Amino acid sequence: MTMKTTRIGQIVPSSNTTMETEIPVMLRAHQAQHNATAFTFHSSRMRMHSVTPEELRAMNAQGETVIYPPAEMIFDPVYNLLDYQISPAKLEEKQLWKAQAIARKVVTGLKSPGLFAVELFIDREGDVWVNETAPRVHNSGHHTIEANYSSQYDMLWRILLNLPLGNPNEILPSAIVNLIGAEGYSGSVVYEGLDEVLKMENVFVHLYGKTTTKPGRKMGHVTIISKDYLDLTHKANKIKHTLKVIA
Repeated sequence: MTMKTTRIGQIVPSSNTTMETEIPVMLRAHQAQHNATAFTFHSSRMRMHSVTPEELRAMNAQGETVIYPPAEMIFDPVYNLLDYQISPAKLEEKQLWKAQAIARKVVTGLKSPGLFAVELFIDREGDVWVNETAPRVHNSGHHTIEANYSSQYDMLWRILLNLPLGNPNEILPSAIVNLIGAEGYSGSVVYEGLDEVLKMENVFVHLYGKTTTKPGRKMGHVTIISKDYLDLTHKANKIKHTLKVIA
């Protein structure tokens, strides 16, 4: 599950945004973006991969499902791309149950095996709204490579080969920092500050092999694992200000 905010650990509501009860759910979810928190759940249902607030859920051919811990997503307000992510997200128990139940309903309703990322919003009243679903491995699940017992890629193979679903639980809490082309730079890519980041403990750099950069282009991501949420946010901010994608 992924929660969208504009800054790590901070929900940014807008007091002048209202929601009309007669507007369809999907439109209401979009309208709620400026006064709500968004989550993504990743889940496995032995047939399919599903996502809820951003929750990753997997489902197999037998209709069995597993769900990854939710993630809080913080989006770049300029490029509308994932900037930071923290998992597991810190949700109230009632919100977590509601989000997971909705994600499960979305995934089972698709009646197909696979891996699904379900993005949800939670508004200021605690209501949960579905924004979108991605029927595939997803950027919001990249942290599972290092941070979870069964990564989203391992889970997808299990679904495709009709093997038992894996363990989606986290080994340690994690954070992701997206590497995005810096404003004002286009051409052959240079990763300024990479050596310094590679020296950091429990930090894993993933570069996508793109040889040229431009403003806003996604070039890679960095995963951080730690049992301490303050350590996660500290390192995420340090990486954000140290590792620059330039030309």
